Parts: sequence; C-alpha cells; structure tokens
Amino acid sequence: MGRRLRTRLPTTNAQLMPRNVDHKNVKLHLEARQHKQKNWYDKSARSLPTLSTGDTVRVQQQDESATEAKDNTCRDDNGSNTCT
Repeated sequence: MGRRLRTRLPTTNAQLMPRNVDHKNVKLHLEARQHKQKNWYDKSARSLPTLSTGDTVRVQQQDESATEAKDNTCRDDNGSNTCT
C-alpha cells in the first residue's frame, strides 16, 4: 500500500480500485513490530533502585509559577519506587 504519485502517466483500472485490508494481518504486524522495539529498548534499560525510608527525593511542583523542585524525604517505604 505505497503512496501513489501524482503523475500524468496513465494508470490501469486495477490501480484505481480500492483494496480491502486484512485487519488481523495488520494487527499481527503491528504487535510484532512493537515487540521487536520493546526487546531493543529492554537491552539497555535498567531498573531504578528501590527507595527506602529516609531517602531524599526530588518532587517537581505541578504549579506553573514554581520554578524549581523541592527536596522531600521518603516517609513510608512500600517496597516500590514511590513514596508517600
């Protein structure tokens, strides 16, 4: 399904007819491409270290007027990379 050029050259009637697309096949190719991209990303990706109680964390303000992040400390260690 390539891009058809705008040309004055004559075309056949078969090229002017719309073609049906096999959606299952398109979805399989998309998933295969996404899986291949995930594998390439996972080769160099690394996990973040887990946070523990007392670790210093940086929190970016959601307010547009705030220009810098402020320091906080992790108060509750829940075993993941989130602090409360």
